[in-house]
Order: sequence, then structure tokens, then C-alpha cells
Amino acid sequence: IEMLDQLSIYFSYCGIDCKALLDRVIIDHKNKTIQPIDFKTMGDQTLYFPKSLRQRRYDIQAAFYTEALKSKKEYETYKILPFKFIVESTINPGKPLVFTCSNELLFMGRWGREENFLELNVPDSAETWVKKEYVNYPEIKGFHQLIEDYKWYMEKGFETKREIVESQGEFQLDWSGIIN
Repeated sequence: IEMLDQLSIYFSYCGIDCKALLDRVIIDHKNKTIQPIDFKTMGDQTLYFPKSLRQRRYDIQAAFYTEALKSKKEYETYKILPFKFIVESTINPGKPLVFTCSNELLFMGRWGREENFLELNVPDSAETWVKKEYVNYPEIKGFHQLIEDYKWYMEKGFETKREIVESQGEFQLDWSGIIN
């Protein structure tokens, strides 16, 4: 077993030169597995880390670092285990928690999700389904879309938002805001 701290990986993604700096990587050469780990501290209870992960988009970090490991030729025969965060609290230290990323979380970090507007039929009473509710799930970008945005801005400039240029300044508006 080999343990690497602060492992720098330089790689290319969609034609863009990238760098990942992984806090810890545990390589089991016998079982051919790689365990990526990142350490986080937070000024709250560690049990609240999932909220912090969503706010700070640590899913992007986990997915991006996993992609970096996949890019290394010397690891192509190894299985990369699900990314882990080891989280310690600064207000209640000594009780770190380990959070393992699901495939769904890593997918969101890489690919994000498109905006989705749903019309739901909900029960108005025990016998009828007449009430309608509307739910708007806004777009969430993953690192793939963010790199594509970066490439677009590098080509077109940073003066005007991409959405304005691509919509030619016209937007559809509803109660929840702008919809495309």
C-alpha cells in the first residue's frame, strides 16, 4: 500500500490543461485500487457537511479529482474507489466524520443537470387528483459545462454573459424567473 499526500496531477480535459491537487491518495497495488481522499474543516457540526458540500460545490471537486486520476496511464488498470471527504469541526474537534461520494453525486459534479420544469398532479382529496403544482429545478452546472463555458469566454471575451449572447438578448419570463 502506497500513501501519497498532496498529489499533483496535470492532465487535459476537452483540450484544456488542468491541474488537480489531491490531499491524499491511497494506492493498493495488490488489489489494484485507488482511494482518493480530501480533508475538510468546517466551523459547524460535521454532520452538516452535506449542506456545505452543496453550497461550496465540493461535488465538482470530487468528480474533477476522480477524472484526474482516471487520466493517469499508470493507473488505467486500477479501480478508482468512490471519493471520500474526511471532515473535522473547528467548534467540536476530535470527532471527524467520513463521507463517501455516491455515483449520483459524482455524476452531478461532472455533468450537472439541465433546468427542469415539472407540472405535478397532487391529490386534492383522497378521491381526486385535480390540484396542480409546479416545480422548477434550476440548471446546475458540472465541471464539464464550466470548462465549456471557460472555452467559450476565452474565444468570445468576458464582457457579456454567454446566456445573453446566445439568446440574442431575448428571454422567456415566468413567475419563478427566466426560463429558456
